[in-house]
Amino acid sequence: QFKKHLNITNGFLIKLKFSMRLDKIKDKIKKKNKKKKLILTSILWHTRSSYKRKGFYETLDAIEKLNKTNINFEFNVIGGDGDGLNKLQELLNKKKLKEVVKVYVNSSFNEKVKILKQTHLYIQPSYCESFGYAVLEASACSTLSLISKNNALREIINEFGFITKEINSQSIYYSILNYYKMNLKDEKLMNSRLQKHVRKNYSMFKHKIEIQNLLKSVH
Repeated sequence: QFKKHLNITNGFLIKLKFSMRLDKIKDKIKKKNKKKKLILTSILWHTRSSYKRKGFYETLDAIEKLNKTNINFEFNVIGGDGDGLNKLQELLNKKKLKEVVKVYVNSSFNEKVKILKQTHLYIQPSYCESFGYAVLEASACSTLSLISKNNALREIINEFGFITKEINSQSIYYSILNYYKMNLKDEKLMNSRLQKHVRKNYSMFKHKIEIQNLLKSVH
């Protein structure tokens, strides 16, 4: 399992750790037609501070707007146990989202991968990030992401995803709609380019070569 807290400033080590797991993921799960049911997912710690930093409150407001349309969808929220769960349940009741939001606590790696592989759009409009770890996980599972302008997140997906103009409910909502309206041909092309970008920059093979070169340089 991944460490609960990755307080590592060296992003290279994080990329290497995940790329080892990434290479073991096999593409056996086929996504359902998003027009029949749109699957959205976010991954974060269930703490109030994490909710705030990840733009999760704004995302929930956007989900509330989406729930007033005729789009059939579900929103998965995956994370470790924390002090925000009671607050989350209050918000889901208040916004009448209990039927469309599924909350997962302390999920296993395999369960998380399964959900990400079924997901059409991963959502993480963070205010600040040191490295887009969960966005990389989603990308490795052939899932496009909706992110903020944060540089750490943009580094992961490059231009192959959706970037919300502002971190507010309206902008996030319209970004979700833009993805939903995207035709299958363009979606497959964007995902194909995303996969090439991820393999080129974050694969285990790439980092193996980098380590070998690093070791050679110190001798």
